Amino acid sequence: SVFLALGYEVLWLRILGILATNGVYTFVLALAVYLLGFSLGSLFLFKKLAQSLSALKIFFIANLGVGATALACISSAYFWPPIIKRQLLRIVENGALHLGHLTFFEAIYAFSLMFLPALFMGLAYPAVCQKLIEDKENVAEQSGLIYFIGNLGAMFGIFFTGLLIIPALGLN
Repeated sequence: SVFLALGYEVLWLRILGILATNGVYTFVLALAVYLLGFSLGSLFLFKKLAQSLSALKIFFIANLGVGATALACISSAYFWPPIIKRQLLRIVENGALHLGHLTFFEAIYAFSLMFLPALFMGLAYPAVCQKLIEDKENVAEQSGLIYFIGNLGAMFGIFFTGLLIIPALGLN
């Protein structure tokens, strides 16, 4: 899950870098949307689902939800640019274009691309932690192992996506 989460984040940043201004604001907006979705998934959505589902079922839903919403939201990479371009051209014709307009449209773009998958990504870690709490044997050792595996997965997700997938897709 962490492998995919960080891999998606690198890919989304690259897509936003190509289609948006590719500046500091692009990175900040993407990170904010990612963390907002991840946090809301962990804090609220997990709590709601945990009332009626087991940790393993929530983990399954998290991974299925990430895949389905990532595929659905990637269409926004094709959907938003023409609309944003038309709106920006109208603003330019009125002579009122400023950084706030660009930032606003980048925020819409980042939100439509990243929020739903990040929301489901937020379910995975609390589900794993909940399962550890249920087992109660060697919780400290198991949580350390899960944290280690998660960090290892994040590292490989970043490397794999940045060094193999992005060049293979021609997004470099």
